[in-house]
Amino acid sequence: MAEFSARQVVVIAAVAGALVGGVVAGGVAVAASRGDTSTASSSGDSSQVATAAVVRTNLTSAVQVGGSIGYDGSYTVAALRGGGGVYTWLPEPGAVIKQDQPVYSAGDEPVPLLYGSLPAYRAFGVGTSAGGGTVLTATSTTPVVIVDLDVSEEYLVKPGDAVTVVLPDGTTTVGGHIETVGSVATCPGGSGVGAGGGGSGSADQSPCESSGSGAASAPTVTVTITLDRIPPGAAFDQAPVNVNITTERAGDVLAVPVNALLALAGGGYGVDVVTGRTSHLVGVTTGLYSDTLVQVSGSGLTAGTLVEVPSS
Repeated sequence: MAEFSARQVVVIAAVAGALVGGVVAGGVAVAASRGDTSTASSSGDSSQVATAAVVRTNLTSAVQVGGSIGYDGSYTVAALRGGGGVYTWLPEPGAVIKQDQPVYSAGDEPVPLLYGSLPAYRAFGVGTSAGGGTVLTATSTTPVVIVDLDVSEEYLVKPGDAVTVVLPDGTTTVGGHIETVGSVATCPGGSGVGAGGGGSGSADQSPCESSGSGAASAPTVTVTITLDRIPPGAAFDQAPVNVNITTERAGDVLAVPVNALLALAGGGYGVDVVTGRTSHLVGVTTGLYSDTLVQVSGSGLTAGTLVEVPSS
Protein backbone atom coordinates (compact mmCIF):
# COMPACT_ATOMS: atom_id res chain seq x y z
CA MET A 1 0.00 0.00 0.00
CA ALA A 2 1.38 3.41 -0.86
CA GLU A 3 1.80 5.90 1.98
CA PHE A 4 0.53 9.43 1.93
CA SER A 5 4.08 10.72 1.66
CA ALA A 6 4.39 9.33 -1.86
CA ARG A 7 6.40 11.41 -4.28
CA GLN A 8 3.34 12.84 -5.99
CA VAL A 9 -0.38 13.15 -5.44
CA VAL A 10 -3.45 13.40 -7.61
CA VAL A 11 -6.53 15.50 -6.95
CA ILE A 12 -9.62 13.33 -6.49
CA ALA A 13 -12.47 13.44 -8.98
CA ALA A 14 -15.89 11.72 -8.86
CA VAL A 15 -16.24 8.21 -7.47
CA ALA A 16 -17.89 5.45 -9.47
CA GLY A 17 -18.09 1.74 -8.79
CA ALA A 18 -19.88 -1.40 -9.82
CA LEU A 19 -20.19 -4.91 -8.53
CA VAL A 20 -20.70 -7.73 -10.93
CA GLY A 21 -20.01 -11.39 -10.78
CA GLY A 22 -19.93 -14.42 -12.95
CA VAL A 23 -19.16 -18.11 -12.91
CA VAL A 24 -18.21 -20.00 -16.04
CA ALA A 25 -20.11 -23.23 -16.65
CA GLY A 26 -19.58 -25.91 -19.25
CA GLY A 27 -21.90 -28.24 -21.09
CA VAL A 28 -21.69 -31.82 -22.30
CA ALA A 29 -23.36 -33.89 -24.97
CA VAL A 30 -25.44 -36.95 -24.07
CA ALA A 31 -24.59 -40.40 -25.40
CA ALA A 32 -28.05 -41.83 -24.90
CA SER A 33 -27.39 -45.05 -26.81
CA ARG A 34 -24.27 -45.96 -24.82
CA GLY A 35 -25.19 -47.14 -21.39
CA ASP A 36 -21.79 -48.26 -20.10
CA THR A 37 -18.24 -46.97 -19.89
CA SER A 38 -16.61 -49.85 -21.72
CA THR A 39 -14.78 -49.33 -24.97
CA ALA A 40 -17.02 -49.70 -28.02
CA SER A 41 -16.22 -49.49 -31.72
CA SER A 42 -17.89 -47.47 -34.44
CA SER A 43 -17.62 -48.11 -38.15
CA GLY A 44 -18.87 -44.61 -39.06
CA ASP A 45 -16.76 -42.29 -41.18
CA SER A 46 -15.10 -40.02 -38.64
CA SER A 47 -13.44 -37.88 -41.29
CA GLN A 48 -16.52 -35.60 -41.35
CA VAL A 49 -16.44 -34.73 -37.63
CA ALA A 50 -14.27 -32.17 -35.89
CA THR A 51 -11.48 -33.35 -33.64
CA ALA A 52 -9.35 -31.92 -30.87
CA ALA A 53 -6.17 -33.24 -29.33
CA VAL A 54 -5.81 -34.29 -25.70
CA VAL A 55 -3.35 -31.84 -24.13
CA ARG A 56 -1.11 -31.93 -21.08
CA THR A 57 -1.42 -28.61 -19.31
CA ASN A 58 -2.00 -26.71 -16.09
CA LEU A 59 -5.62 -25.84 -15.30
CA THR A 60 -7.11 -23.22 -13.04
CA SER A 61 -10.67 -22.49 -12.02
CA ALA A 62 -11.69 -18.95 -11.14
CA VAL A 63 -14.62 -16.85 -10.04
CA GLN A 64 -15.08 -13.28 -11.21
CA VAL A 65 -16.15 -10.46 -8.90
CA GLY A 66 -16.61 -6.76 -9.46
CA GLY A 67 -14.64 -3.93 -7.94
CA SER A 68 -13.32 -0.47 -8.68
CA ILE A 69 -9.90 0.87 -9.59
CA GLY A 70 -8.70 4.17 -8.26
CA TYR A 71 -5.74 5.74 -6.51
CA ASP A 72 -4.40 4.53 -3.17
CA GLY A 73 -5.07 6.57 -0.06
CA SER A 74 -7.10 9.69 0.55
CA TYR A 75 -6.34 12.76 2.60
CA THR A 76 -7.24 16.42 2.85
CA VAL A 77 -5.20 19.56 2.26
CA ALA A 78 -5.99 22.22 4.84
CA ALA A 79 -5.81 25.95 4.19
CA LEU A 80 -3.46 28.24 6.05
CA ARG A 81 -4.73 31.52 7.40
CA GLY A 82 -3.29 34.54 5.70
CA GLY A 83 -2.96 35.97 2.22
CA GLY A 84 -6.21 37.80 2.70
CA GLY A 85 -8.11 34.52 2.86
CA VAL A 86 -8.70 34.57 -0.90
CA TYR A 87 -7.82 31.55 -3.05
CA THR A 88 -6.32 32.88 -6.25
CA TRP A 89 -5.53 29.50 -7.84
CA LEU A 90 -6.73 25.91 -7.40
CA PRO A 91 -5.71 22.83 -9.42
CA GLU A 92 -8.16 21.09 -11.75
CA PRO A 93 -9.62 17.75 -10.57
CA GLY A 94 -7.30 14.98 -11.73
CA ALA A 95 -4.21 17.20 -11.81
CA VAL A 96 -0.97 15.49 -10.70
CA ILE A 97 1.11 17.59 -8.30
CA LYS A 98 4.77 16.84 -7.58
CA GLN A 99 7.22 18.04 -4.95
CA ASP A 100 7.70 21.82 -4.80
CA GLN A 101 4.82 22.43 -7.19
CA PRO A 102 1.96 24.60 -5.87
CA VAL A 103 -1.04 22.85 -4.38
CA TYR A 104 -3.00 26.10 -4.35
CA SER A 105 -2.43 29.84 -4.08
CA ALA A 106 -3.82 32.19 -1.45
CA GLY A 107 -3.53 35.93 -1.91
CA ASP A 108 -1.49 35.18 -5.05
CA GLU A 109 1.09 33.35 -2.91
CA PRO A 110 1.66 29.69 -4.01
CA VAL A 111 1.61 26.98 -1.32
CA PRO A 112 4.00 24.20 -2.40
CA LEU A 113 3.73 20.45 -1.86
CA LEU A 114 6.39 19.30 0.63
CA TYR A 115 7.42 15.77 1.60
CA GLY A 116 8.36 14.31 4.95
CA SER A 117 7.02 12.35 7.88
CA LEU A 118 6.99 15.42 10.16
CA PRO A 119 4.64 18.24 9.07
CA ALA A 120 5.75 21.85 9.06
CA TYR A 121 4.71 23.55 12.29
CA ARG A 122 5.34 26.48 14.59
CA ALA A 123 4.62 27.24 18.22
CA PHE A 124 1.12 28.43 19.02
CA GLY A 125 0.37 31.55 21.00
CA VAL A 126 -2.37 34.06 21.51
CA GLY A 127 -3.53 35.29 18.11
CA THR A 128 -1.76 32.50 16.02
CA SER A 129 -3.07 31.50 12.21
CA ALA A 130 -4.93 28.14 12.81
CA GLY A 131 -5.99 26.10 9.78
CA GLY A 132 -8.70 27.63 7.63
CA GLY A 133 -10.59 24.52 6.61
CA THR A 134 -10.18 22.07 3.74
CA VAL A 135 -9.01 23.32 0.36
CA LEU A 136 -9.09 20.01 -1.50
CA THR A 137 -8.81 16.25 -1.11
CA ALA A 138 -6.10 14.18 -2.78
CA THR A 139 -4.67 10.69 -3.20
CA SER A 140 -1.36 9.13 -4.17
CA THR A 141 -0.72 8.24 -7.81
CA THR A 142 -0.50 4.50 -7.10
CA PRO A 143 -3.41 2.55 -8.67
CA VAL A 144 -5.28 0.22 -6.33
CA VAL A 145 -8.34 -2.02 -6.73
CA ILE A 146 -11.03 -2.29 -4.07
CA VAL A 147 -13.49 -5.20 -3.98
CA ASP A 148 -16.46 -5.49 -1.62
CA LEU A 149 -16.41 -9.29 -1.39
CA ASP A 150 -19.40 -11.30 -0.25
CA VAL A 151 -18.56 -12.87 3.13
CA SER A 152 -19.53 -16.28 1.72
CA GLU A 153 -16.55 -15.96 -0.67
CA GLU A 154 -14.04 -14.64 1.84
CA TYR A 155 -12.48 -18.09 2.20
CA LEU A 156 -11.30 -17.82 -1.42
CA VAL A 157 -8.75 -15.06 -0.73
CA LYS A 158 -5.84 -14.31 1.54
CA PRO A 159 -3.06 -11.69 1.46
CA GLY A 160 -0.45 -12.52 -1.16
CA ASP A 161 -2.78 -14.41 -3.52
CA ALA A 162 -2.34 -13.62 -7.21
CA VAL A 163 -5.35 -12.31 -9.15
CA THR A 164 -6.05 -10.97 -12.63
CA VAL A 165 -7.77 -7.60 -13.06
CA VAL A 166 -9.84 -6.90 -16.18
CA LEU A 167 -9.60 -3.17 -16.82
CA PRO A 168 -12.56 -0.93 -17.76
CA ASP A 169 -12.09 -1.49 -21.51
CA GLY A 170 -13.17 -5.11 -20.91
CA THR A 171 -10.19 -6.68 -22.70
CA THR A 172 -6.95 -5.42 -21.13
CA THR A 173 -5.79 -7.43 -18.11
CA VAL A 174 -3.09 -6.82 -15.53
CA GLY A 175 -1.82 -9.03 -12.74
CA GLY A 176 -2.22 -8.11 -9.11
CA HIS A 177 -1.92 -9.43 -5.58
CA ILE A 178 -4.26 -9.35 -2.60
CA GLU A 179 -2.85 -6.77 -0.20
CA THR A 180 -5.41 -6.86 2.62
CA VAL A 181 -8.63 -8.66 3.49
CA GLY A 182 -10.92 -6.75 5.84
CA SER A 183 -11.82 -8.24 9.21
CA VAL A 184 -15.11 -6.34 9.57
CA ALA A 185 -18.19 -7.28 7.55
CA THR A 186 -20.62 -4.51 6.66
CA CYS A 187 -23.86 -4.20 4.75
CA PRO A 188 -23.59 -2.61 1.29
CA GLY A 189 -24.30 1.09 1.57
CA GLY A 190 -23.97 0.94 5.34
CA SER A 191 -27.66 0.18 5.87
CA GLY A 192 -29.69 -2.82 6.92
CA VAL A 193 -31.30 -4.34 9.97
CA GLY A 194 -30.32 -7.44 11.88
CA ALA A 195 -32.47 -10.51 12.25
CA GLY A 196 -32.11 -10.75 16.00
CA GLY A 197 -31.79 -8.58 19.07
CA GLY A 198 -34.83 -6.31 19.04
CA GLY A 199 -37.21 -9.05 17.98
CA SER A 200 -38.39 -7.16 14.88
CA GLY A 201 -36.68 -9.50 12.42
CA SER A 202 -37.69 -13.02 11.46
CA ALA A 203 -35.44 -16.07 11.80
CA ASP A 204 -34.79 -16.20 8.05
CA GLN A 205 -34.29 -12.45 7.58
CA SER A 206 -31.00 -11.35 5.99
CA PRO A 207 -28.81 -9.24 8.31
CA CYS A 208 -28.61 -6.69 5.49
CA GLU A 209 -32.30 -6.62 4.57
CA SER A 210 -33.43 -3.05 4.20
CA SER A 211 -36.13 -2.25 6.71
CA GLY A 212 -39.53 -2.18 5.05
CA SER A 213 -38.21 -2.72 1.52
CA GLY A 214 -37.88 -6.49 1.51
CA ALA A 215 -34.66 -6.14 -0.48
CA ALA A 216 -31.82 -8.29 0.85
CA SER A 217 -28.10 -8.32 0.19
CA ALA A 218 -25.20 -10.18 1.76
CA PRO A 219 -22.66 -8.58 4.10
CA THR A 220 -19.29 -7.87 2.50
CA VAL A 221 -15.66 -7.43 3.50
CA THR A 222 -13.28 -5.01 1.81
CA VAL A 223 -10.43 -6.56 -0.18
CA THR A 224 -7.57 -4.36 -1.38
CA ILE A 225 -5.52 -5.38 -4.43
CA THR A 226 -2.24 -3.87 -5.58
CA LEU A 227 -1.30 -4.10 -9.25
CA ASP A 228 1.92 -5.75 -10.44
CA ARG A 229 2.42 -2.94 -12.95
CA ILE A 230 0.75 0.30 -13.94
CA PRO A 231 -1.24 -0.28 -17.14
CA PRO A 232 -0.15 1.87 -20.10
CA GLY A 233 -2.28 4.99 -20.33
CA ALA A 234 -4.01 4.30 -17.00
CA ALA A 235 -5.69 7.45 -15.70
CA PHE A 236 -8.57 6.34 -13.52
CA ASP A 237 -9.88 8.46 -10.67
CA GLN A 238 -12.49 5.72 -10.18
CA ALA A 239 -13.71 3.11 -12.67
CA PRO A 240 -15.35 -0.34 -12.52
CA VAL A 241 -13.23 -3.45 -13.07
CA ASN A 242 -13.62 -7.22 -12.86
CA VAL A 243 -11.29 -9.36 -10.76
CA ASN A 244 -10.61 -13.03 -11.51
CA ILE A 245 -9.88 -14.96 -8.31
CA THR A 246 -8.33 -18.43 -8.73
CA THR A 247 -10.17 -21.01 -6.67
CA GLU A 248 -8.47 -24.28 -7.73
CA ARG A 249 -5.36 -25.43 -9.56
CA ALA A 250 -4.34 -28.71 -11.21
CA GLY A 251 -0.83 -29.02 -12.63
CA ASP A 252 0.53 -31.27 -15.40
CA VAL A 253 -2.78 -32.99 -16.18
CA LEU A 254 -4.46 -34.32 -19.33
CA ALA A 255 -7.36 -32.21 -20.57
CA VAL A 256 -9.91 -32.11 -23.39
CA PRO A 257 -12.41 -29.45 -24.48
CA VAL A 258 -15.48 -29.50 -22.25
CA ASN A 259 -17.72 -30.08 -25.28
CA ALA A 260 -15.87 -33.33 -26.05
CA LEU A 261 -17.50 -34.98 -23.03
CA LEU A 262 -20.37 -37.42 -23.58
CA ALA A 263 -22.74 -38.00 -20.66
CA LEU A 264 -23.32 -41.75 -20.53
CA ALA A 265 -26.83 -43.08 -19.90
CA GLY A 266 -25.53 -45.29 -17.12
CA GLY A 267 -23.76 -42.41 -15.42
CA GLY A 268 -20.34 -40.88 -15.82
CA TYR A 269 -18.66 -39.48 -18.91
CA GLY A 270 -16.80 -40.65 -21.95
CA VAL A 271 -15.06 -39.29 -25.03
CA ASP A 272 -15.01 -40.58 -28.61
CA VAL A 273 -11.40 -41.37 -29.44
CA VAL A 274 -10.61 -41.10 -33.15
CA THR A 275 -8.30 -43.68 -34.73
CA GLY A 276 -7.92 -43.30 -38.47
CA ARG A 277 -11.39 -43.38 -39.99
CA THR A 278 -13.09 -44.94 -36.97
CA SER A 279 -13.82 -43.88 -33.40
CA HIS A 280 -14.46 -45.71 -30.14
CA LEU A 281 -15.87 -44.62 -26.81
CA VAL A 282 -13.56 -44.44 -23.83
CA GLY A 283 -14.89 -43.89 -20.33
CA VAL A 284 -13.14 -41.06 -18.47
CA THR A 285 -12.90 -39.70 -14.97
CA THR A 286 -13.22 -35.91 -14.88
CA GLY A 287 -11.39 -33.52 -12.58
CA LEU A 288 -11.01 -29.75 -12.60
CA TYR A 289 -13.05 -27.65 -15.05
CA SER A 290 -11.61 -24.42 -16.42
CA ASP A 291 -13.17 -21.97 -18.90
CA THR A 292 -12.98 -24.34 -21.89
CA LEU A 293 -11.06 -27.43 -20.77
CA VAL A 294 -11.69 -30.26 -18.34
CA GLN A 295 -9.20 -32.55 -16.66
CA VAL A 296 -9.64 -36.21 -17.70
CA SER A 297 -8.06 -39.61 -17.18
CA GLY A 298 -8.96 -42.81 -18.97
CA SER A 299 -7.61 -45.98 -20.54
CA GLY A 300 -5.24 -45.25 -23.43
CA LEU A 301 -5.53 -41.46 -23.24
CA THR A 302 -2.25 -39.64 -23.81
CA ALA A 303 -1.24 -36.18 -24.94
CA GLY A 304 -1.96 -35.90 -28.65
CA THR A 305 -4.82 -38.44 -28.71
CA LEU A 306 -7.63 -37.12 -30.97
CA VAL A 307 -11.17 -36.93 -29.63
CA GLU A 308 -14.39 -35.92 -31.35
CA VAL A 309 -15.90 -32.49 -30.69
CA PRO A 310 -19.00 -30.82 -32.16
CA SER A 311 -18.25 -29.45 -35.62
CA SER A 312 -20.03 -26.14 -34.94
